Amino acid sequence: MDLRQLCMQYLCQNQHFARQTHQKFQYSVNRWERAIGHLSPDVEPADFQLFRQSMLSSGLSPHSIEQTVYDIKVLLTAAGKEVSTGKPLRKPRPSPVVPDPLAIGKVFRVSDIAIWPLEDASVWWKGFLGIGLWTCLRLQDLLRIRWPDIQNGWLTITPEKTRRHGVVQEIPVGRIQSLLDTLPQRKSRVLDCGKSMKQLRREMKRMCQSAGVAYFTPHDLRRAGLTMWSIANPEAARILHGCGKKDVMQHYLSPRKILEDTAPKVKLPDCMLPADLREQSEQQEEEMLAKFRNATPEQRELLIKLSRQLG
Repeated sequence: MDLRQLCMQYLCQNQHFARQTHQKFQYSVNRWERAIGHLSPDVEPADFQLFRQSMLSSGLSPHSIEQTVYDIKVLLTAAGKEVSTGKPLRKPRPSPVVPDPLAIGKVFRVSDIAIWPLEDASVWWKGFLGIGLWTCLRLQDLLRIRWPDIQNGWLTITPEKTRRHGVVQEIPVGRIQSLLDTLPQRKSRVLDCGKSMKQLRREMKRMCQSAGVAYFTPHDLRRAGLTMWSIANPEAARILHGCGKKDVMQHYLSPRKILEDTAPKVKLPDCMLPADLREQSEQQEEEMLAKFRNATPEQRELLIKLSRQLG
């Protein structure tokens, strides 16, 4: 049997694997075939070195290269073939991009220029950015949300990646109810846009350019949301990430109560707030600026020190 057949046999023996895991192994086999030129199971250590050199020259990251090497070794080991993979590539992964909420707000404001999806493009993008930032869901879960999943101000969803671990997310959505109300309910999914993820990212990149901000991906939106919640309460961010419920403390804490109490403290971009709250926020900012202008130099210095400590 060649590597592709070994891959199918291995996946059939482990049907509990998530769909993404099945795809990952198949992608690794395809990548190996492109680099080495064959799928023979008689793999030598020199083949792994050749694979690394070929993938590096094509621009693939060391992390992705070593992940493929690991997948191929797993398939060979499952078939009873032991082989040395040689010295792995070592290179630190780049720091993740965490867009500033102000940058996300700028993209939110220019969403009127959106031309995709074809129906209600501007409304769809406002909902996508607001719901994505608030719920911190992965892209595939964000697009799976259905209207029946939202009941009494709470979103209940089982994330695809942690489905087999039995993780169920409950997220309060009262703060973004105004965005949800603008989305059409003629379809079963809240953010229905078809299956063109390439088009989604292309349109997102175009809007970032129009807003004059650095391009950020849907997953960067998740990072920004988790950072936003973490500033308000680190434990709430851990719950939304999905790791908070795996801890033994889940037997003593109420995730629902933690999120409910933290939600009012999370600072969303003003443009995502309802009109009345937006006006209230702007009025508070104007009052603070007026107080700052009328303050003495000593009071201004004290205010600046306090803002740095809080910021």
